[in-house]
Amino acid sequence: MRKVILLIIPLFLSLSGQSKKLEAYFAYSTFFSSETGPYIETYLSVVGSTLKHKINENNNYQGKLEIIYIFYQNDEVKNFKKYNLLSPELSDTIKFSNFLDQQRLQLPNGKYMLEIQISDLNIKDSKPVSSLQEIEIEYSEEKVEISQIEFVESFSKSENQGMLTKSGIDVVPYVSDFYPDNLNKIKFYAEIYNTKKLLGEENMYLLKYYLERYETGSPIASYTGYMRQNTKDVNVVLKEFDIEKLATGNYNLVIEIRNKQNELLASKSAFFQRLNPDIKISIDDFTSIDLSSTFVEGINNRDTLVEYVKCLRPISDPLERNFADNNLKTIDDVMLKKFFFSFWYKRNEIAPSLEWKKYLNKVKVVEEEFGTQTMRGYETDRGRVYLQYGPPNQMSKRYSEPSSYPYEVWQYYKTNIRSDSKFVFYNPNLGSNNFELLHSNVYGELRDYRWQARLQKRNDQNPNLDGDKSYDHFGGEIDNFFENPR
Repeated sequence: MRKVILLIIPLFLSLSGQSKKLEAYFAYSTFFSSETGPYIETYLSVVGSTLKHKINENNNYQGKLEIIYIFYQNDEVKNFKKYNLLSPELSDTIKFSNFLDQQRLQLPNGKYMLEIQISDLNIKDSKPVSSLQEIEIEYSEEKVEISQIEFVESFSKSENQGMLTKSGIDVVPYVSDFYPDNLNKIKFYAEIYNTKKLLGEENMYLLKYYLERYETGSPIASYTGYMRQNTKDVNVVLKEFDIEKLATGNYNLVIEIRNKQNELLASKSAFFQRLNPDIKISIDDFTSIDLSSTFVEGINNRDTLVEYVKCLRPISDPLERNFADNNLKTIDDVMLKKFFFSFWYKRNEIAPSLEWKKYLNKVKVVEEEFGTQTMRGYETDRGRVYLQYGPPNQMSKRYSEPSSYPYEVWQYYKTNIRSDSKFVFYNPNLGSNNFELLHSNVYGELRDYRWQARLQKRNDQNPNLDGDKSYDHFGGEIDNFFENPR
């Protein structure tokens, strides 16, 4: 599940003081109501066996949690909800039930920091778990809009209006973006706004939905659907794909809206991961490739070929990385050439050699800029990010801030998965050119909401890493540079 721009990471919450850690998974989606404006739906899936259960007034076992959601803007509370959540009642504690909670809260357009606190009320003096999540909401009534895409576990026609009801349908959220091999369908829900207002009544538009590879942004033809819809105040999208044969990897689910002139009016995407170990790249997949008259035919030095394949890792999908890791040392030169050619042919069937030359130039840049005595440039965190996302639009460098390790803040105005992407690199070793990735707001990258305190550990060897924010340090400008790279 996503918000409008930022991809959301499901949260694993652990609670000290129990023999088992409390496990709860959090996600959310945002929608728009013509009557009340934007709102957020929160989804909390709790693993029942990790709660402490007590006998209730019905002589059944029951867990009890306190949930607090706090929405901040610049340290000012903009919305707040506190409530108790009860688990299903059990006659015994042999078999526990997992359970789901969904809430809806109104929030105007804007950027927020959501603080989530969860306490087990059946544990005396239990300390709450606290986690932070960035949120951005932006809906306009002057253009066609798509809500966030909600991954769905199941759906059915609603008999009675309830917590899970939307547009006359009971939609049970799937509170994850990970699809293991025992799940062979991906179902999703979204809403489309303002088509009747902007395209006219009794008009039609084209809805396209498809899967694309996360690393390359290339659509997968066998996972594409189309439908024509009549314009309405709110149009509902409730679809599914059979992913039984979808290989292990990272993907985006994309929804597009186009008018009769095939002009793109709106698009929205949601990231997910697939685990499908039965589908792999094998050497047999390349046996039929003819290398004659191709750009790889003349690469005859084994060491050069191996180095070329290694440098592909930052832009490889999981299947390609797995194949290279398992076969690079043992595969013969011909099959290695075929893998290398296939890699670039998949990205540009017309001119694979051109794609390789453009990438090789980038590899040379990162080797010059970020290589060390022990690591090639593409093996470093900065080199990998540069190759994966391209050169940053803004880069702030601070190597002599009094209380911080040397650091750099990179900003991308737009990547293939979100806008305003930021990366913080730091050099805790001081003696090399190897800056490690410390924090990013990009989904799938390292994310640490205590990163400021870790950065400023240079002169403060015992920072409060459980605190919400870092200490104020003389000369420290990291918050300013992160918010406004330059």
